[in-house]
Amino acid sequence: MRFQPDTWLDALLRYFNMMAPDANVYIEIPAPDLRFAAIALLALAAALCWRRLRPGGAPVLAFVLLLFVSTAIWLATSGNGRYFMAMLVCAGPIAIALISLLPLSRAFRASLALLLVFGQAFLLVQQPPWDTWTVMHWTKAPYFDVRLGPKQLQAPPTTYASLSLLTYSLIAPQFPPESHWINLYASKSTDRDEQWVRDFLRQAAAQGPVNLIAPSIPGASLPSGLPDREMVASLDKLAAKRDLHISGECGFIPSAGLLSMAEREKKGPVAQSSLGFWTCPVVYDPRRTGPIPKSAPESVLAVYRRIGADCPRFFPPGEAMQPTRLKDGWVVNYGSQTRLYLMDNQDVWYKFWRNFNPTHVGTGADVLAGRAKVDCAAVRNDGAWRTGAQ
Repeated sequence: MRFQPDTWLDALLRYFNMMAPDANVYIEIPAPDLRFAAIALLALAAALCWRRLRPGGAPVLAFVLLLFVSTAIWLATSGNGRYFMAMLVCAGPIAIALISLLPLSRAFRASLALLLVFGQAFLLVQQPPWDTWTVMHWTKAPYFDVRLGPKQLQAPPTTYASLSLLTYSLIAPQFPPESHWINLYASKSTDRDEQWVRDFLRQAAAQGPVNLIAPSIPGASLPSGLPDREMVASLDKLAAKRDLHISGECGFIPSAGLLSMAEREKKGPVAQSSLGFWTCPVVYDPRRTGPIPKSAPESVLAVYRRIGADCPRFFPPGEAMQPTRLKDGWVVNYGSQTRLYLMDNQDVWYKFWRNFNPTHVGTGADVLAGRAKVDCAAVRNDGAWRTGAQ
């Protein structure tokens, strides 16, 4: 959704917008690419002089047609570069093949090819995409070291429940193969998914121990690496949302992998060496807390529903079931990378992440009465080349 073009003009200019150094044009990271703009211009040149094209043009033109059709499907479905990878790989050969068809001298064609290569290299030097998502380099085995102790290696089959956004698929294979894993981060699941989680936790608790697992935080760690009292209380509060409750002393698993991540972020040695994962035994007890009440009043939910009905692409109504309470208002973080605020003074604001400032919509009463609406076409009006223009 966040990569789909908002207008036909945006769709037609996608090849040229892909040259922009901005992030989130066609993929999450800055990855400027001029090959597609070159293909568009070369295909236009080939169409203007198609009677004089060099031999062997049929396969090339068929591949260009495939690229254009694939682009239309791509933009209509997601616009996300990760789902366009086949064409991203083929773009270079297609551009060079088009150059080879043009009725130009051999030296001129070679110059165009070199210009294309040097132009793309220049963009990558100016805005290198490498290491954008890298959190650590695997220079030696094991790939992500966790130093398991007897409590983990000799324990009965244990279920580990994580609460963070990222799963722990790198460390899970290092635990005994009888272990079970579940990630409980998702907060916008369907009723069916929620019931599946409850059934899983109930069964896991009946079959053996269940441990909460979380990466340690230096500022909330004791000298032994264990979480301090406030951190244990915070973990218990998070676990309570899934009817889990810490029932004993937490443990600590040192991790050289996490230490490597910290050293890379700090660009040097890290003094705090007790980095790893906390494990806290939990019990499943839905009777202790019962269902979590919806704290947002109906007047707040009504505003979110109305804006979601008017502009569902950026404010999906299903994602506004439970706004998060702020000091002086409410906020919903949508998957479309927009935030919608309803303040206690009744002001309604939204902010798309690439906009420098939030946009004022009106008051909650005006929204409900239809006197104030979000201009859906203007939510992402700071597209490629103009980041922060609004």
